[in-house]
Amino acid sequence: MDKPPRADGCATVRASVRVVVLAGGRSSRFGRDKAQELVFGVASLARVVAAARAVVGDPQVRVHDQPAGGPLGAVLEAWAEAPDADLIVLACDVPLVTPGFVARLAQ
Repeated sequence: MDKPPRADGCATVRASVRVVVLAGGRSSRFGRDKAQELVFGVASLARVVAAARAVVGDPQVRVHDQPAGGPLGAVLEAWAEAPDADLIVLACDVPLVTPGFVARLAQ
């Protein structure tokens, strides 16, 4: 069942959509915690979560610090918790993701 149209002009989002934001890892190439890197004064992770929250309400944030599982392990864990959901997977180090982009993925 679809959600009703949004007042902010974003596309209607299917109720089965869940957003998972991956945050974790060693950031070894970056040299510091990329999830906390400020982009226009806001932490990268916070920017991605805000874009997702504007569309789906309450995105999950998965920290994948276990080397064996890594990001794929985090995705599989999220999928196992909601096997009938349509997952949108975003990374914390893509801070210019917009609500419009997330809404487009969720259509």
